Amino acid sequence: MKLPHPFRARGPRALLALGLILAGCAGPAPTPGGLAVPEGAFRHAEGEPFRAEGPWWRDWGDPALTALVERALGDNLDVRAALARVRQAQAGWAAQASRQGPTVDAQGTVSDQRSGLPEAVKRGQPDVRALRLGLDSSWELDLFGGVRAAVQAAELDAQAAALGVDGARLLVAGETARHYLLWRGAREQLALLDALHERLREAEGLQARRLAAGEGSALALRRAEDERLALDTQRPPLRTLIAASEARLAVLSGRSPSEALPELAGAGRQQLERPRPGPGLPSELLRRRPDVQAAERQWRAAGARRAEAEAQRWPRLFLSALFGGQDLTLNGAALAPVRFSSAALAFRLPVFDGGRTRAGIERAGAREAEAEHALQAAVLRALEEVETALVARGQDGQQRDLAEATLASRQAQRGHAQALWQAGQTGRLPLLEAERGVLAAELALSAARHREAQTTVQLMLALGGGWSLPPQATR
Repeated sequence: MKLPHPFRARGPRALLALGLILAGCAGPAPTPGGLAVPEGAFRHAEGEPFRAEGPWWRDWGDPALTALVERALGDNLDVRAALARVRQAQAGWAAQASRQGPTVDAQGTVSDQRSGLPEAVKRGQPDVRALRLGLDSSWELDLFGGVRAAVQAAELDAQAAALGVDGARLLVAGETARHYLLWRGAREQLALLDALHERLREAEGLQARRLAAGEGSALALRRAEDERLALDTQRPPLRTLIAASEARLAVLSGRSPSEALPELAGAGRQQLERPRPGPGLPSELLRRRPDVQAAERQWRAAGARRAEAEAQRWPRLFLSALFGGQDLTLNGAALAPVRFSSAALAFRLPVFDGGRTRAGIERAGAREAEAEHALQAAVLRALEEVETALVARGQDGQQRDLAEATLASRQAQRGHAQALWQAGQTGRLPLLEAERGVLAAELALSAARHREAQTTVQLMLALGGGWSLPPQATR
């Protein structure tokens, strides 16, 4: 894969070109020796094909979530810092690429040398006034590939930095989705707790009236009071979670945590969709995960730097040339302009440097080995995260199914109790108990549903979600 020459694209256009080229690298990423990547499906996969139809956060069908994520992708400060690192890497690449061509410097001098010596003496030591202009050029001939290796390493560094932008945007999208879902789940559970609180207060009032009429017991009244107080202790943590999530969402989108978020106005009213992402194959994961791709570029860059260090053992050839002209005035007599030129070819061959060259090669080789191990660890970590997320999502899905079945059973019980109460065959307390059971089941279902949503986000991140994001230019 050959990136465009650094002098042909600058600033946002260069970032855009770099992002498009990286997005088009569909071939399998090379992996270091000794690392076996499974060719079959993931162990805990359910057999769904991998879908890459668009940004994954839209799969929930929530406009507020989509607006928050896309605002964060554009304004998050970590993403902007990653873009600045891309510019740094591109500048380093351009500096290394400049070594492949000659350097040309313009030089000029003006001198005026006079003395008070007699005219006879000045014939041998004249007064001189000179104007000298010229071009000085130098060029290191890269016969053994040291400069080319340095350019390749800088090019790979720029690619790794661009992949770092993708990684930062992926993390920002995941954090935004996670905190929005936490905010939405906390608000939903708080509303259910408020409704359940009203039922408990009504039941407590009925128990108090029964006790006053001599039909109830103080123990039943105390049990109703304790149940209501225990329920009340669950509400402050939810309010704290709501406030913390709002502050975090503001910071993720580059805003002050004290600023109100217009995206949250009216949010949470529509039912969330239930995304079912397929994990695909482990080998495909290596092309989707920005951290794995960046680690692969860093490994290859370390190999190029080792080649650069090895090239220091061989002769280095240097070509220099100087061209120009000068005007001279001797003892007031102007001479015709004259030209001058010089050219030289030199070489340097290390004979004895106390082992510095060998130490440089060994250090570069050790860094390449370190980068190789880092790549292996990144691949294994990616596979581990996907397997763990697949298990968690599967278990959370089962828990949600059980919570839905429990709610259906409680709703049937409430319907039966309501029919008995309307027929005058039972009192108000059994109906309140049934309604409380329904609300408790709805609360459990809400918690299970949002836990499943959180693990789905985790799975999307583990799979390297955001694969269809367009490259983003600097602002």
